[in-house]
Amino acid sequence: MKKLFSSFLYAFLCILTVLVGAFFLSIVLDEHTLYIVLKTAIYTICAISLGLSLWLKQDKAFFLLLLTILAYSLIEYFADHRFDNNYYTLIAYPLMCLLFPVNVYLITHVKQDDLFIHAFIRKIIVIAGQIITIYFLTYLLPSLFGESIFKNFQYNLSNIINFTFFGPKMSAMPQLGLFSFILFFALCLWLFHKKRTLLDTAFIGVFSTSFISFYFIYERNIPTIFFLAATTTILFSLLQISHRMAFLDELTNVPGRRALTNALRQFERHPYTLSIMDIDFFKRLNDSYGHEVGDQGLRMISARLSQYAKSGHIYRYGGEEFVLLFPYKHLEEVLDEIEETRALISNSDFFLRAPSHNGYSQENEKYPYLASIKITLSAGVAEKVGNESSDFVLNMADQALYKAKKTGRNKTVYYKNEKFYELY
Repeated sequence: MKKLFSSFLYAFLCILTVLVGAFFLSIVLDEHTLYIVLKTAIYTICAISLGLSLWLKQDKAFFLLLLTILAYSLIEYFADHRFDNNYYTLIAYPLMCLLFPVNVYLITHVKQDDLFIHAFIRKIIVIAGQIITIYFLTYLLPSLFGESIFKNFQYNLSNIINFTFFGPKMSAMPQLGLFSFILFFALCLWLFHKKRTLLDTAFIGVFSTSFISFYFIYERNIPTIFFLAATTTILFSLLQISHRMAFLDELTNVPGRRALTNALRQFERHPYTLSIMDIDFFKRLNDSYGHEVGDQGLRMISARLSQYAKSGHIYRYGGEEFVLLFPYKHLEEVLDEIEETRALISNSDFFLRAPSHNGYSQENEKYPYLASIKITLSAGVAEKVGNESSDFVLNMADQALYKAKKTGRNKTVYYKNEKFYELY
């Protein structure tokens, strides 16, 4: 629930930022100029986001953007033809209100692809098929076969999709479209509650803003402002994904080596202590049970390090090595915590599960236990107290780790005053 709340919060902040910006622009610009500026911003942000989604191989974001920009373009058309009283506005617009939430939900529900050409084409065909169907119902039928023949059919179809279930009609949006937004937004929230992704913010933002845009379709700038907010939330989510890919280790979900380098650069003028921890005999684990099970071990170790090392920041340094960084802490202040963390992990039982048949590890699902094993750690510790470089501190911690390995493993060795000491 906390993660879902954070998605709502991020979406709200993105929307609020756009609304505040539009408000200040409305003070200095006339209505027409404001519309041009907002419309240009939508297509600019959308172009940037489309390119970014392709570069990051985020097909869900790509097709969410595609749906959003198509909806905005069609709403612009309907707004300009609101006095025509034709079947574009009586059939096409209500069908859009009905189908847009369905498509957004389907995008959240399908498995993430890497934009392989067959998956890309398949989704394009689905979206294009809906547009062609709407165009066929509203224009091609009467133009090809005569308006008099299909006028009754279109009239009945319009009555069905614009049917009022309760109360007077409050807006241009049909009540079927309103039900569609409520139903599929609730289904999306259920999915987000079960499994959180960084695109949750984008989907929540698109649902919220597109509903307002569809509801106030005939207001001059409201749809434009809120579709700008929709594309902004998608861009924000893509930037989050980009940051995550750059700085978080994909396997263990903890910051990686690049994040450690940035952190050490921030503390280059301050004291800190760091410990490099290495899993003992990790190759033996891989050879005995396979790499999938070895990956489970890495994930479990990273989770235990995050749990036990309360005052340290954990990073995956590479392979089976992790780094604990203690900013502004001297070695004597954290040495006991480092050793306690290492000992707690080394004395714990780790329950490995059998690998799945589809190639994905299933340690969080109901798969049978493969084995209960002990995983021990060796640790090397060094501190920065003066003008030492981060490379020097890392090198000394690495040498301390080497000595811990060489002298029997499952122990902590620290570097201080140009000497190495074995703890306890």
